[in-house]
Amino acid sequence: KNLIMLCHVALCHLLLCPFDPSPSNTHNINSPEQNGTECLRAFLVHADQVAGWSDGKASALQYIVQVVSRLLHPEMNQHSALFVGKLLSSVILKASDALGPHISDLLLAVLNKMQHCNVPVILQTLIHVFAHMVHADMAAVLSFMEQTQSMEFVMRHWCNHHMDTVGRFDITLSIVGLSRLLMSGDPRLGTITVDGPEEYAAGLNGRIRTRAVSRRQGPPVFKQIPLLLKILELMVKEYGSAVDEEAADVEPASEDEDDGWEDEDDGSAGLDKKSPFAPAEHYHTSDIIDLGFGADVEEDEDDPDVKMHPLYSVKLKVLGRLPKACACVRGSSAGD
Repeated sequence: KNLIMLCHVALCHLLLCPFDPSPSNTHNINSPEQNGTECLRAFLVHADQVAGWSDGKASALQYIVQVVSRLLHPEMNQHSALFVGKLLSSVILKASDALGPHISDLLLAVLNKMQHCNVPVILQTLIHVFAHMVHADMAAVLSFMEQTQSMEFVMRHWCNHHMDTVGRFDITLSIVGLSRLLMSGDPRLGTITVDGPEEYAAGLNGRIRTRAVSRRQGPPVFKQIPLLLKILELMVKEYGSAVDEEAADVEPASEDEDDGWEDEDDGSAGLDKKSPFAPAEHYHTSDIIDLGFGADVEEDEDDPDVKMHPLYSVKLKVLGRLPKACACVRGSSAGD
């Protein structure tokens, strides 16, 4: 036990020190922070020891808070925070009872980083920290957002980035968190508006917005709709996707369809299907992930922290309980 905790503290001290990358490693200067964060997360396998250990100067959790605060500092490179969201998610899942006074500090660090982050993948991992907190202690996270006047900011980003989320568990975490907020009936959520459908500029007439059009007319403008209505729309989309996926798993492919697929010439004859030099249009998202150019979604599904989460076994068809959700939306807009 002492050896484990001494290594834990030594790793924290390393992560609290600025790294001076050698000239030969300037292409990946964030590796020490990223690898160190993943290693620190591995120590949470012994969460009970981490939660109760102290070296007399600080507790193990306080060291983690210090590391997270440093890596999420706005002046730090954004990519150094790539795995901080996962680290915090593991802390919330395994040691939420011991976090106590640290919750506000952690959420504030996450919020500050979100305000300066423009990398979608990193932004999503930070949003998921709020999603985890909704499941762990909804009252605490709502109170924090009210005190910091960040409720509209967080909910806007959460809704805007939800459809970009990949991985079965992360999608479930996000949409169930949003649905719990909707079903809470909290009146503060009813006052927020978020981006809805795009309002087409004059002369566009519903055509696809090309780069040339964007340069002439500026960025797209979105109609503002109530937050609760946006959450309901996202729930409907995810429910529809869950039903379609279930139907696709049950329905067997016919022999005719298989024969047609084999005979179809897609123009990629002679190209290795997994070659990184094949044209981009020949790839699906899963192929990009397999070649290492995207986030490893399958790795998340094998993550032991994911498998022990209460939401791991939740099927999104549970979102079919939409009539009650619709009643929540109608009730919140009764005075409009």
